[in-house]
Amino acid sequence: MEFAYTNRLSELRERARSLANVLETFELECEENNGLSAESHATIKQAVLDHQLNAINTPVEYGGTGLSVLEQAVVQEQLGRVTGVLWDTVWRPANPLAHATPSSASAT
Repeated sequence: MEFAYTNRLSELRERARSLANVLETFELECEENNGLSAESHATIKQAVLDHQLNAINTPVEYGGTGLSVLEQAVVQEQLGRVTGVLWDTVWRPANPLAHATPSSASAT
C-alpha cells in the first residue's frame, strides 16, 4: 500500500499550512479578548476563501469545496496547529444539510 502524498494532497496540505499561518496571527487577539473583532473575522473569512478551503465537507454544487474524507483529514492536520476555535474557521456545515428539504425541515 502506498502512503505517499499525491500531488493533489501535497497541494492541499500546502494551502492548509498557509492558511494556518494566517490564522496563527489572530491567536493572541482571540485569547486576550475572548474572541475576535468584526474586522478580524472579515479578514479570516477572506483568507479562507482565498485559500479555497471553505466548507471542505460540502459538495461543490452546494457551495463547498467537495473534498473527500482523506483530503479533509490532510487539511485538518494543518489547521490543528492553531489553538482555540480558530481551527474551525474552515466551516464545515452539518452533513445532513445536503439532504434537507423544506418538507423535512417542517417535519420536526
